[in-house]
Amino acid sequence: MKKLIEVEFLKLHKRRLFLFILLFNSIAILYALGIYFHWSWVSIVGKFDLIQFTGAIWQLLFLIGIPLILFMYVGASIIGSERIEGQILLEVTRVADRGRLIFAKFSAMLGVILFYFLSNLVITIVSYALIVRSTDYATKEWIILDSDNKSLIFSSLAVLFYLILSIYIVMSISVTKSAIVSTISGIVLYVLLSLGTRISGIQELVPGYLALNSNANINVVSIVYQLIVSLLISYLAVQFASIKFKKIDL
Repeated sequence: MKKLIEVEFLKLHKRRLFLFILLFNSIAILYALGIYFHWSWVSIVGKFDLIQFTGAIWQLLFLIGIPLILFMYVGASIIGSERIEGQILLEVTRVADRGRLIFAKFSAMLGVILFYFLSNLVITIVSYALIVRSTDYATKEWIILDSDNKSLIFSSLAVLFYLILSIYIVMSISVTKSAIVSTISGIVLYVLLSLGTRISGIQELVPGYLALNSNANINVVSIVYQLIVSLLISYLAVQFASIKFKKIDL
């Protein structure tokens, strides 16, 4: 299994995906420089600590939409595109259990998402420490653990779990559909869930509520519920993809 995951990582590395992630996350450095040099396109109101800066950058990049769409397409392509092009058939011949191959691909994408999250966190923290900290916009305290910042931490983690959930769903769709169709399905799902999180009465039950609704009611119940739902759907997506992949004719 470890060897299969390493092969998937190698394929993603050859696509320069990890380099792109680092360059994209460097937007945090650019934003920090904008604060330091008072560039006109950077609008700042009040002061902020480390949590507020890292949380704001993380959610800003999520709202841009590029990581979500890119990861959905990459995840779909390592199954859907390889299946259509016949490459996955060569991989299957070297693996006794098709389920292991699917699990390796899902594990590789999980690694990519975690790499994106952790590299974003590191780059943002360094940017704050070396650049923003010396400006008048930084608070005296490095970290302020008030209720607003705690909510920001949970909503930022909710974004991470939503990325995993949505990409896993798209990958499960790609077992029988092309990468393009699967990615479009993921975008449609994003729109529908975003709308659902704004419908009074059901919004808190919608998967991704804490990530997609900027005015979400963050409490212990909503956090536990969304965590369980995200993990359950992600698990079911992997199981569905595994079962479906074993049945299809390559």
